[in-house]
Amino acid sequence: MAAADAAAGLLCFSHRPAFLTAALILFGAKNVYCARHGAAWVGQRLRDQGYRALQ
Repeated sequence: MAAADAAAGLLCFSHRPAFLTAALILFGAKNVYCARHGAAWVGQRLRDQGYRALQ
């Protein structure tokens, strides 16, 4: 995820509209992916540490 942010940041510094558009699409896609899968990642980490899910 950090690599996607770094790539988007580097594309923003080119000052070319095509690269800026690509950077915004990459940044947005990464954020949507994290938003959709983040709860599952956190839940799995907590279960791995011994926490139980509330019923």
